[in-house]
Amino acid sequence: MRNEGENNHYYDAELSGVSLFGIAVTLAIAAAIAAVAWLDAQPLQVVGWILFPIEYLLNAVFFPEVQTPLRSNAVALFIALPTFALLYAVYRLSKALFSLVKRSRSERP
Repeated sequence: MRNEGENNHYYDAELSGVSLFGIAVTLAIAAAIAAVAWLDAQPLQVVGWILFPIEYLLNAVFFPEVQTPLRSNAVALFIALPTFALLYAVYRLSKALFSLVKRSRSERP
C-alpha cells in the first residue's frame, strides 16, 4: 500500500533478501575459498610444515599410538585454525581463573 493521504498509517514493506551485509558475507566467504584453493595449489606446502611439529607434540602427549601425517596447505589450515582457537580459549580461561583466584586471595583479611 502507498503512504498517500492524510491519515494513512500503512507503509511500503522493505525489500528483503538482498542486503549489503549479505553481499559482504558472501564475498568474504568466496574470497576465503579462493585464497585457500590458491594456497593449496602452491608447490611448497608451508602451512603443513608449520602445523606438523605442533600436531606431532599434541599427538605424542594425548594419543601416543597415532602417527602424524604431513598435511597439505588447505587441510593444515583447517586443522590449525580450530586448534589455535582452542588454545587461545584455554589461555583466556586460565588467565581469567588466575585473576579471579588472585583477587579472592587479596580481599581476605
